This record gives sequence, structure tokens and C-alpha cells, in this order.
Amino acid sequence: MANQASYAKIYAVLWHSRKFMALTADEKEVAFYCMTGPQRDQAGIFCFSPGAASEHLGTKYETFLKRFRKVVSAMEWEYDESARVLYMPMWWKWNAPYNHNVLKGNLKTICDLPKTPLLKEFALNLTYLNETYHQTFRQTLHQTFGETLFTQEQEQRQEQRQEQRQEQEQEQEQEQEAAGAAGTPAGLTELIRGWSDLGPDIVKKGNGALLPPSQAATDAWNRGQRDSELREVFKDIPAVLGVIRKAKFCHRESWFTLPWLFGKNRNGELNAVGLLNGRYEKLGGKNERSNRSQAGAIYDEQQHLESF
Repeated sequence: MANQASYAKIYAVLWHSRKFMALTADEKEVAFYCMTGPQRDQAGIFCFSPGAASEHLGTKYETFLKRFRKVVSAMEWEYDESARVLYMPMWWKWNAPYNHNVLKGNLKTICDLPKTPLLKEFALNLTYLNETYHQTFRQTLHQTFGETLFTQEQEQRQEQRQEQRQEQEQEQEQEQEAAGAAGTPAGLTELIRGWSDLGPDIVKKGNGALLPPSQAATDAWNRGQRDSELREVFKDIPAVLGVIRKAKFCHRESWFTLPWLFGKNRNGELNAVGLLNGRYEKLGGKNERSNRSQAGAIYDEQQHLESF
């Protein structure tokens, strides 16, 4: 079994990846298993048994194998079926080592891998590893495998592939950003970007907003545009963001989300208008915690969205 940590990183940006979102729910489960399951290691190249994976997921072997092959293709991984070795070329991008000793420890996990051409690809792929660690990476692999993994011709070919891969990724990111911007109202885009820049001292972790926006955020914006008072408020996004920075009563509260801006309080008054009027600038006195809780309890996102 691979030498693994007790936890694995999964980044939220994964849900904005077209290749990942094109997978079915069952295929996404297989992808998550490969990235976080008991067979993975700390270097992104490891022995992988489809039979063991199918047992862990409670899936028939043939069914798992079909889904697995689809995932490997979509995620641009590589799998040596004869050696049963799975390789994730972008591993270091999402799992950067904390220091040189950690990197050395990560590389120890590949010592017992069976012979596979994927090892050479792994050894020459420094695209996503910080340049600070390149020498440690090469030295550690040299000590483990000798000179067999490195030749000048192979390094040149690998550099060419890395350059092509980087160009493709840049093109995909540009296409994705353009597609997201094309389908998002300019005002909502400006609001989301400004909201994201407010920082954790104002917006509690987990209450952020991303582009392209969720359907809920888009619906909230569109409904807000049908309300004349809200439409007038959000004509000046910088002004809205400015009063949010002053609204200390709302800062770091779990109920303080972007959709909350489009809601109403218990008296039927618009929250955004209250912000502009300075209603949330003061923290309050001894009943501050109770007042904040009430503010959160008053807010029901679906109810407020449906009230427009």
C-alpha cells in the first residue's frame, strides 16, 4: 500500500474545471477515490489496483474499469495497465511540498514501483514543481535510480511537452474566463470580484463567491434587477462595497453572504438599502450577540429571493 497522509487536498477550483464537470456523478466518485483513496501516495505516481478500488467503492470490476478509463482520459492522467501504475502529471501543482525534507520523503514512496515508462515521465516533469525544489528533486531521484531516468534527448522532449501543456492550459483558462464573462452580467461580475477582495476579516470563510457565478447568485441578481430600488442601489458597485467595509455589525457573520445583500429584514426593508443608510455600521452594546443572531435568523435566502 502507498505511503499516504491521513488527509488529502481537494481544491474548490476543481468544480470549475470543464474536464471534471464533464464527468458523471459516478465518474466523479472514481476521480475523488484516485485523488484521496488509500492507494495514492505523496508524489502523484503509485501502484493502483482497479480490483481493490472496485471493492472499496462497492462496484463491479467491469463497471469500475470503464469509469476509471474515462476519468484517466478526462483528467489527463496516465495509467500503465501492465505495471498497474497511475501517474498524475499535475500533482505538484496541487500538492506542493512544504520544504526540501518533505519532498525527499514524498519521493521515497516511489522506490518500490515496478518498472514502467511513466517513471521517466515523472522524473522529467518539473512543470508544476517550484524551481526551489528542482535540484533536490533531481538529486533524490539520482540517488534512488541512478542515471537511467535522465538523458539529454528525453529532457528535451519532456521540456517540449511541458511547454505544449502549459500553452494548452493557458488557452483553456482564457476560454473558460471568456465563457464565464460572456454569460455573466457586468454588474454581477464586478460585485463578485469586489466581494472576493473584501477578505476574511469581513467575509467569513466559506461565504465567498466565484466566477462564473452559481445559478443561485445569478438568479438573485436577476431578481434584484427587477426591483427598482435594488436596481438603483447596484448601479454603483464601488459604493456598495464601500459601505460593506464599514458595516462592522455584519463582518465575519455566517449569515452575511452575497445573496443576503438582495434580501429583506423582518420589517420588509431591503438589506442593501440598510447598508447604504449605515444601519449596520455599529456593533451595538451588550445585546450585540443577540442582535447579530436575530439578524441571521431573520434572513431566509429562498424566501427573500422569492419576494422580488
